[in-house]
Amino acid sequence: MAQQVDLAVVGGGVAGLAAALEAVQGQAGRPSPWRVALLEASPQVGGKVLTVWEQGYLLEGGPDSFVTSKPGVLEMARRLGLEAELLPQGSSGSFIWSRGRLHPLPPGLLNLVPTRLLPVVTSRLFSWRGKLRMALDAVIPPRWGEADESLEAFVVRRLGREALERLAEPLVAGIHAGDPATMSVRASFPRFVELEQAYGGLVRAAFVLRRQNRRRRRPRPEGEPGPRRTFFMSFRGGLGQLVQAMADTLPPGTVRVGTRVERVDREADGYRLLLAGGDSLTARGVILATPAAEAARLLRPLDPAAADLVASVPQVSTATITLAFRRDAFPRPLQGSGFLVPAVEGRKIMGATYLSRKWPRPQPEEDVELIRCFVGGVQQPRLVEADDEDLVAAAREELRAMLGVTAPPLFARVFRWPQGMHQYTVGHLERMDRLEAALGRLPRLALAGAPYRGVGLPACIESGLQAARQVLAELDREAGRPLPSPSTADR
Repeated sequence: MAQQVDLAVVGGGVAGLAAALEAVQGQAGRPSPWRVALLEASPQVGGKVLTVWEQGYLLEGGPDSFVTSKPGVLEMARRLGLEAELLPQGSSGSFIWSRGRLHPLPPGLLNLVPTRLLPVVTSRLFSWRGKLRMALDAVIPPRWGEADESLEAFVVRRLGREALERLAEPLVAGIHAGDPATMSVRASFPRFVELEQAYGGLVRAAFVLRRQNRRRRRPRPEGEPGPRRTFFMSFRGGLGQLVQAMADTLPPGTVRVGTRVERVDREADGYRLLLAGGDSLTARGVILATPAAEAARLLRPLDPAAADLVASVPQVSTATITLAFRRDAFPRPLQGSGFLVPAVEGRKIMGATYLSRKWPRPQPEEDVELIRCFVGGVQQPRLVEADDEDLVAAAREELRAMLGVTAPPLFARVFRWPQGMHQYTVGHLERMDRLEAALGRLPRLALAGAPYRGVGLPACIESGLQAARQVLAELDREAGRPLPSPSTADR
């Protein structure tokens, strides 16, 4: 007899963990009635969140931070009692490698939008021709309508090609490892479209945002909430501390690692999941919280049209190389938290982060600098296929050229993420709307994770919570129970 559960969550990344937590923790102060199984094919949960220790130093194999402007991670931290473990970013300020030197990003940039114009005017990152072209944004009329366009088309239309090549593209590579020529501006950077349509252009928006910044410095009346600002944060024990707490909160036996789902079939009262090795599990509801290619494979027998829409989300491979050096190996002190490299520079790395400066964590030796380099993405996908020795050599070559460090590293670690980054190409939101309509034909089944409505950790957690609420609401209605009150994560 196959084991029976109410909800099967396929995929143990942060989206799947959030979905399982929402199902098992119960709401409105009552125990959860649901039997839940979380099935993860790899040996550990967490997905691309991977915190490891090397010779006493904390390393992040995947993301190293989250943004606080979106509530998903902060609310999960409160839910798990991890608020005291939150770690604000230490050193800030990023640089762009351009024309043979590092240029500081002009202060006051909000993504591409300058909230302070003087730093842009005086920056040596842009030529005077480029600065004048960016200033023309003030008189270029906005583009109206709901039609999507590429990020490249948007930036070139509003700010010019120099702003694209020296600013937008490296920022995009650092976040999405993507190509602005194919990326959907509405799906990836909706704020740009909102600013254009609200203020007529990005430069006009800059003046409004500047006035808002000035008002923020004025004393606020008692009880008046302050503006929401964007910060980067992590945890004292790395992002893996969050993943471990999420997994530890689930009841024993809920999480099953090393369990690959071979096929999902629909039955009269739910779904049958055929597992690797021949076992099976039946579930009344299913959440697929896997990468797009895997979700499409499992959806194919259930709804080929929905599977095609999921499969339309491209995935690209990346890798990170973390190297440790003595501080005196650098001819000049490191400044800021790292740098980005535009594709037009023709370098092998997309950028580097100074981990030991970005995150003020204790280290076995304080005079050691940890540098994490990023490679791969849309621009150089085959570089990820090189062996560890060649990747370390490539990173050392780039750091020698950009930072002047010639000494061998104390140690180096390589982390690969094959097909690990999802790309939101032009028309992505329209395809996701069609996907959601198609999923309406599959009762008690939902999708969660990075392929759909957001790639960051907060968005993935929120998608897991929403998927669980959707499926559990259907189960509640079918069981004749009243719908539960909103959980603390909703408030």
